[in-house]
Order: sequence, then structure tokens, then C-alpha cells
Amino acid sequence: MREAPIITFGFKFVNRFGLPDSLIRKIGSVSRDGLILNDEIIFYRDIFKIERHRNTIIVVLMPYSTVSKKLSKYFFKGYSTFVINIGGFADEVQSIINRRISSARIADSKLEMTEEEIKRNFKSINCPVCDANINLTELVPSVFIYCHYCESVFDHYSNLIPGGKEYRICPETGLFDRVKNYYEYQMYFNRYEFRFKLRKFFCGDTYVHFIFERNFWKNFSLLIGVLPTAIEKIRSTSNRNQNYPELVKANIAALEGRIQEVEFLFDQMLMRNKNHPGLYLNLGIGYLEIEKKEKAGFNLKKALESCSNYQPALDLLWKHEPNFVKQDNVIY
Repeated sequence: MREAPIITFGFKFVNRFGLPDSLIRKIGSVSRDGLILNDEIIFYRDIFKIERHRNTIIVVLMPYSTVSKKLSKYFFKGYSTFVINIGGFADEVQSIINRRISSARIADSKLEMTEEEIKRNFKSINCPVCDANINLTELVPSVFIYCHYCESVFDHYSNLIPGGKEYRICPETGLFDRVKNYYEYQMYFNRYEFRFKLRKFFCGDTYVHFIFERNFWKNFSLLIGVLPTAIEKIRSTSNRNQNYPELVKANIAALEGRIQEVEFLFDQMLMRNKNHPGLYLNLGIGYLEIEKKEKAGFNLKKALESCSNYQPALDLLWKHEPNFVKQDNVIY
């Protein structure tokens, strides 16, 4: 007999065009065993990652996961990933699933340890945002901790970095930035093309600058898209965190390879935000843009000294300096 659900919700599968698969909502629930969608269960050990954008949840599965054929038909082609829209419960559902996944992984880790090792060495902490349990046992001690489940960065007292949940890695640029939902309005025509398109992005303020640059003047040909494009640009400049006053300016300079400006701006911000892994990451990316790999590696290493399991920095090091992490014995 299956256990009673912790939470029940209505949902629709979403296709690669962002459209629901049907008009009628299906029934889903989160139980102690796993995520149940339309009576098909996905065990927590088969889930690699859960991401949320407003009311939409993206489920990324582990390789060779044991999922039914009924569910696998909703996978995006070439990926063990599917998307569901679940309305107003998305935040709560993501948090519960993250807690369950992390608990399962903690239990697996403990099975590999003796009772004495657990008593002497085992350490964990709960993420202040999603409440996932993070295993600290094999981590190199550092100022900050990175949550792989919701991408938050916090210290050992559960204080989030300045900006809290809004400041994370932009999916479009790979830079630490304030990330929100924005819209791109392409409404123009010229001798070579006609565009009348609206696109939604979950991206950083820096990427909005590039959206504005590529569309604003073109949109004057039809005028319709000029005002909304300007509004999105204004939104991206409003209510930024006071700890990062020049972050977008520095990020743009980093992507454009203006390294002297990059160094000056990030040095200023690092004076106010000591040991900030996201700022060191962006500085490292700035050096990568101009092929200065040694300086890039130095700053990515500084990011890991600040936060030893900071996955964005680890990913870049593996990509550009595969032996760097091994030599320094950074365990994540």
C-alpha cells in the first residue's frame, strides 16, 4: 500500500515550445517514496535535479533512471528531462522534493561509513532557502556553502549572500547576476527580415542589456515594441542590491574583454564583499574572454577558497583546466 501523499497538486506536462500538453490537469503528489505524476512514481534516487521558474518545475533525472514508458514519452528529445506546470504550489513542491532527495543522498553516504566515522566526521547543514540537507563531511572548510538544489550561497550561520535568492548564475551568460523573468520584444521589419516575436527569458540584468541593444533601434520601424523594450531595460536597472552597484557594468566589460575596467570594478566590489565566490567567478570569466587562463584559474581558485563546493567555478575549472582541481584536491 502506497503511503499517503505529503502534498497533492494539479499539473500539466509542458512541451519544448512551452505549451501544455492538454487542457485538463492531471493529478500529482509528493510522497515519502517519490514524486507521483498521474499514478506513475519517480523515486527520489532517480532525480538528479529540480529547477523552478515561477509555476513551472523542470525535472532532470539521473542516467539510467527507472522511469515508466508513460512518463518517458514526455522527455525532451535527447534528454532525461521533462517540464510540468503546477500553478501556485511550485515553490512548496520544489522545496519538499529537494528535502527528500537530499535526505536520500545523505542516507546513502552514511551507509558507506562506520558508526564511529559518522560520530566523528559526519557534518551536514540545511539550506536556508529550500531546506535541503547538504553533506559537509568531505568538503574543504570555507566561508560559504553552495546549495546544489536551489543554487543559493550562504554561510555557516545560514545567512545568505547579499541579494539572497535573486542573485545567482544567469542561465544565458553564466555570470553571477540578479536573475529574474524578462521579456524580449522583436517587432520590426527591414529589407532583409520581418520579426513579430515575444520571448520570455529567465536571465540576469546583464543579458537584458544585450537584448535591449539588439532590438531597441530596430523596433522603431513598427514602434509597437519600443516602449515595452525600454520598460524591460528600466526594470533591469531598478532596485538592484546596494552591495553590487557596478555589477552589470562590470559584467558587460567582462564579456567584451575590457579587462582593465573589469579589474577596477570587481576590486571595488570585493572590498565591500570579501570572499564573495560569485564576484571571483565573474572576474575569472573576464580573464577567460581574453584567453588569460592563468589569471582566470587564480580567480576561480579564489572562488573555491571562499566556497569549496561552488559548482559554477568547479565546472569552469574542469572545462578549461582539468588538472587544476585534482592538483589542489578540492572535493565537492
